[in-house]
Amino acid sequence: MRKLFVLAAVLTATSAMAADLTPTSANCSISNINKIAMNEGLAKATTLSKNCIAKGYTASKKWLGEKTASGAETAKDAGSASWDFMKEKGAAAKDVASDLADKGLEKAAALKDKLFK
Repeated sequence: MRKLFVLAAVLTATSAMAADLTPTSANCSISNINKIAMNEGLAKATTLSKNCIAKGYTASKKWLGEKTASGAETAKDAGSASWDFMKEKGAAAKDVASDLADKGLEKAAALKDKLFK
């Protein structure tokens, strides 16, 4: 019976230690890592720190990838909208320039007729 109790205590302690090394917002706090270093040693605190940093790196890398993809899509949309805008304004400018040229030719023709009648 005593062996069973000791075994249960060891299993409980082992599972508690494993839970302490899981990177969560509570476990990754500086105060918690410091408490683990003071109470359970630097090796365990170092392991927890490494786990927290690895999780943070992975989360940051995922976030950056999502934002990069989102930014690329936004830039593509903005470029497409700019291209459409430029085509529309270019066509309008071409029409205005053509009208001005036609009016200029008409005035030149009228002036020519006046001068060389």
